[in-house]
Amino acid sequence: MAAKVTTDFLKRPQVAAKVSTENKVRAVEEFTRDKKVAATAATSLLLRPDVAFKAMGDDTARFQVNHAQNERSRQAREDFDRTSSVAPAVRHIERSMEFLDLVTAFHPFVAAAGRIVPGGKVDVDDELARLLKGE
Repeated sequence: MAAKVTTDFLKRPQVAAKVSTENKVRAVEEFTRDKKVAATAATSLLLRPDVAFKAMGDDTARFQVNHAQNERSRQAREDFDRTSSVAPAVRHIERSMEFLDLVTAFHPFVAAAGRIVPGGKVDVDDELARLLKGE
């Protein structure tokens, strides 16, 4: 009954204007003790650009949102790896990309080594071929 009365009172602008911000926050916190309700309320509030902007100005709130996004992404990736028929092919492509990144990162190093080896000549292509052969 109290919840119904509170809800009805807060719908009236003249009544809501008399309630302090602190008490409004307390009422919202009280009504959002349930995780499902809290998640729904938070989602609805964050759909308002001005609210989302203000909320992301709080370092702790922003950290929690980023942490949740990363955790959700990790879980989605694990689910994909576990259930998708194309996951092995994707992993193979990713390994190839990582290898190319590694080769790209080492190329300047090998080239610089060739310039500073006294009297030596280092052929990047030959060295890369030896590296690939495992020598």
